[in-house]
Amino acid sequence: MTGRFLLAALAALVLSGLAGTSRASELSDFNDASADAYRHYRAAVSYLRTGNTALAAIELEAATGKWQGVTGRFAANPPDAFADDAAWTVTLNGVGQRLQQALTSTDAGDLKMARETLAPVRDELGALRRRNGVVVFSDRVDEVTAAMDRLWRFRRERPDFVSAETLRELTSGTAILGHLLRRCREEAPAALRGDPDFLRFLDSAVEGVERLWQAVEGRDEQLLINTLRELRSFERLFFLRFG
Repeated sequence: MTGRFLLAALAALVLSGLAGTSRASELSDFNDASADAYRHYRAAVSYLRTGNTALAAIELEAATGKWQGVTGRFAANPPDAFADDAAWTVTLNGVGQRLQQALTSTDAGDLKMARETLAPVRDELGALRRRNGVVVFSDRVDEVTAAMDRLWRFRRERPDFVSAETLRELTSGTAILGHLLRRCREEAPAALRGDPDFLRFLDSAVEGVERLWQAVEGRDEQLLINTLRELRSFERLFFLRFG
């Protein structure tokens, strides 16, 4: 009796471990599948920005098809991490609708409408992960973009280096951007940590942050503006390549 009880307990533990592994695998599969579709989304956003209609349409068609695969597999069967999210199905279906609508607008030559339709997708997917405690590398890239957005206003507004508030914004913004770039290096997937292009990208960005510090400390408006332009270009390419 005791032997049978022990065997049953061991079997239950094994099955429990297998179930946990399966649930973790489901989350990994969802993240991988959505990232695959998102790669085409990022490319489409970039092509729409530069006005390349043909390539934008190709990428949107790929994104739409792959996202249909995501919704087909996961909309009714979310991984455990998303199981209690009341807006799960709405979010997944909404992203698919936006991709399809943007493709229709692109085919019609209305690139402005396509860009406006696609713009919320990045935030919607980020919000989905945040409210469910899921973090992927794309979220770290989004944080870099948000930090760059906060600094970007000094590209258009002449910085008042006499103002203590302006100096606080510049110094804190520069420090945050530098911190987030370092975190991108630390938390990058293994494949990226060994990617020379990825490392060069980050090295160039870190150098840009150092120049930003020089501009702030030296009250050098032109250096500040030029460096912000460079960092904005980096941020857009970083999102396109690795977001």
